[in-house]
Parts: sequence; C-alpha cells; structure tokens
Amino acid sequence: MGEHAGGPINGFVLGGLLGVIWIPCIGPMLSSVLALVATEQRVTAGVAYLLIYSVRFSIPMLLLAHASQAVRSRFRVMAGQ
Repeated sequence: MGEHAGGPINGFVLGGLLGVIWIPCIGPMLSSVLALVATEQRVTAGVAYLLIYSVRFSIPMLLLAHASQAVRSRFRVMAGQ
C-alpha cells in the first residue's frame, strides 16, 4: 500500500472523530468567544476576535500534524522501510 492509502476518506474520518472528542474541551471557549462577538458593537472587532481565536486554535493542530509526520518517518526508518 502507498503512503496515502485511503486518502481523503481517512482524513475525513479522523477529523470527525477529533471533533467529537474535542467538543467538551472546545465548546465552552468557543461559546465564550461567540458570546463576546455577539455583544460587540463593531463588526471589525468581532471579526478580529474570531480570527485570533481561529489562528491560536490552529497553531497547536499544525504543530501536532508536523510532529506526527516526523514520528511516522522515524518509525519507517526503524522498521527498515
């Protein structure tokens, strides 16, 4: 099998499972940000809050994805592939 066996389907399943697992952790913080945005009088401030939240949320995800690729490549080297 190739490195990308399953391709987008595996990514979709993994993303769905990650979403279900993280709902209890993400829900309260996202609700707080959305409440702050809803009470904000300026659209630009609301957009800025959501942008900051999204960027700060995505950084750990990107770091985890990068780290998992490094770990996978090390395991392949150890396995002799």
